[in-house]
Amino acid sequence: MTVNEAGGRERKLLIWRYDRGQGFSSLRDTVLSERELTLFLDGEELTSGLLTEGDEERWALGHLATRGLIENREDVVEMHLSEKILSVRRTRALPGVRSREKVTLAPLPVTWRLSAETVAAAVKTLSEAPLYRSTGCVHVAALFSRDGERLSVAEDVGRHNAVDKVVGWAVEKAHPLEATFLTVSGRLPRDMVLKAALVRIPLVASVSAATEAGIATAQRAGITLCGFVRGGRMNVYAIPERFVEWNAETPRKGPSEAGEAEDFPHFSSSSLC
Repeated sequence: MTVNEAGGRERKLLIWRYDRGQGFSSLRDTVLSERELTLFLDGEELTSGLLTEGDEERWALGHLATRGLIENREDVVEMHLSEKILSVRRTRALPGVRSREKVTLAPLPVTWRLSAETVAAAVKTLSEAPLYRSTGCVHVAALFSRDGERLSVAEDVGRHNAVDKVVGWAVEKAHPLEATFLTVSGRLPRDMVLKAALVRIPLVASVSAATEAGIATAQRAGITLCGFVRGGRMNVYAIPERFVEWNAETPRKGPSEAGEAEDFPHFSSSSLC
């Protein structure tokens, strides 16, 4: 394959396409580039993985926030990005949440409500992301206000990375995450829901499905969890009371009691994908 050496997040490669009845033909196709990056925190290696180029500092802020290692931008005194290393130095050492550690989730109260149509419209915009349209090779995450205004969008080869980048935008801008909802293009397992829980995002919606553990975590955390948001429908797996269309007389099983502990997932390079 021939690679276009020009910079950027995309490359034009010579590939061979097979069509039934016509055989093989050559063409130049747009593919996604990746960069390897290791995150150092206060001089020690924290994690490493492959990212899509762009918004690396926001990725670091979001990753640290969703692990409880920082609470706001003021907790970071210095960030330095080189070719393969991003170093962060904090003003104070927060212990954060360690791998396999039990996490106590205090349920988020329902302090505001929104329309299901607002969430459906927000999720629909994910397919308009430019890298997704040109390569079909990225996950997309976006933060919205409760009124449906898009605040930040990120595309990345890793679904966790994309979420970290939009959370990092909120940390950078000191925007209250309790007043937002998160939309993603990937599935909703426990680790993804925990990311939202640890930064107090009260609603997460996806075009894909939730896992059983993801649903249980959302119930414990008081997070409204929505999957298969497409075609005018959605599955609401937990806390439907945040929707103005919710009928309070519909039978449902309530969230677990506050104070239940949740296993925090193990972080490795693969967890960034």
